[in-house]
Amino acid sequence: MKYVIITPGGTVQYDIPIMKVQKYSLDDIFEKRLLMLIPFYIFSHENSFLFPY
Repeated sequence: MKYVIITPGGTVQYDIPIMKVQKYSLDDIFEKRLLMLIPFYIFSHENSFLFPY
């Protein structure tokens, strides 16, 4: 993904890497110490939870 900022002196362009949480297993998250992805991992699997209400 490219992010472009237009300034009075010209433009600045940044490349921003995109991570897809669905590509990481829980073991990968812990192994690579990507602990900040745990809530997103839970949300991406929320549909598979069964609530006994």
